[in-house]
Amino acid sequence: MKLSIEKIVVGLLATNCYLVMAENKDLAIIDPGDDPDKIIEHIEKLGQVNPRYILLTHAHYDHVAAVYRVHERYPKTEILLSKKDGDFSKVTKEKDAMFDIIFPGIEYDYKDVAEGQKILLGDSYFQVIETPGHTKGSVCYLIDKYLFSGDTLFYKSHGITDLPGGNNGKMRVSLKKLSDLTDDIVVYPGHLIKTTIGDEKKSGILPKE
Repeated sequence: MKLSIEKIVVGLLATNCYLVMAENKDLAIIDPGDDPDKIIEHIEKLGQVNPRYILLTHAHYDHVAAVYRVHERYPKTEILLSKKDGDFSKVTKEKDAMFDIIFPGIEYDYKDVAEGQKILLGDSYFQVIETPGHTKGSVCYLIDKYLFSGDTLFYKSHGITDLPGGNNGKMRVSLKKLSDLTDDIVVYPGHLIKTTIGDEKKSGILPKE
């Protein structure tokens, strides 16, 4: 099945929000981190689409800040997030390590996702891969040959582990899990440019064995 993938860079931390559309016009919105009007404008330009999901790789504020507004515009969308990141969606305030910003807590209703869960989009499925390390509930979403990695894996880098819920040992385990994927899988990260599993093995970010 052919998929259409559009990247929208949003917010102060330049978060990548992705619109993934199937041939039947079913749409998944991944990590709407800020600038909800900008995201909605891009969706409206797609024409007669069927927004079905808001998929969240983790609950850091720069990946979820536009969830409420986007869901308000498309109320039939299901919000999906690991319950292991549930604390961030209620009362937790987190401090960004690079920019010295305090992110306020947020509240919204969501459905839990877990390892191996499959989420139908058109004729394909997103497969949930649990990848703790950046946060307790970080997940990646794999569909066909495309991996949406959030803040777990970047181009020649991986997510930091010194924020609340981070764990360096778990990050290493998660990177090993991703290294088991085939080299040709294209990685769409939460920040910066796309890469591939094979290229990140060559760069040394992912273990080769």
